[in-house]
Amino acid sequence: MANPYNPEHSVQEEYGDLQPNNSYDNNNGPEKQRSGIVGGAAIAGGVAGLVIVGPIIGIVGAAAAAGLAFSNTGKAGDVARASGDVVASAGDRARDLDNKHGIMDKTKNAASVTAERAKRFDQTHHVVDKTKNAAKFTVGKTVEGLRFISEKLNRQNK
Repeated sequence: MANPYNPEHSVQEEYGDLQPNNSYDNNNGPEKQRSGIVGGAAIAGGVAGLVIVGPIIGIVGAAAAAGLAFSNTGKAGDVARASGDVVASAGDRARDLDNKHGIMDKTKNAASVTAERAKRFDQTHHVVDKTKNAAKFTVGKTVEGLRFISEKLNRQNK
């Protein structure tokens, strides 16, 4: 099988992760694209593992996908690189949208305003204090109930 990072390789042509004419500028050369693809594959594998099984398998999936994307020249490597390229492209598109529309700044601003409003609401209505008191009361009553049950069981066993 041909080198998977060869521009003539079908996965690269289909997904466009390498430029066919090898005309890379200094900021977007094959090594930078390769690391983006491997990183994207790690993210895709990690998310898949996390969603399907849980966090430990998510970490294993991320490492496995990155390893496949980096070193496997077979179909598994092709799939890992293709998924990595999709994730990397999505990240690039998100960055472009953010640069154009200032999404991150708007989101930070909205979160800051929301946090300030929540703080003012709590100062007025004492939500945090009421929640703490309710939790303390619930825990206290639960402990009291468990002690009562324990005492009853101990009396029955004697």
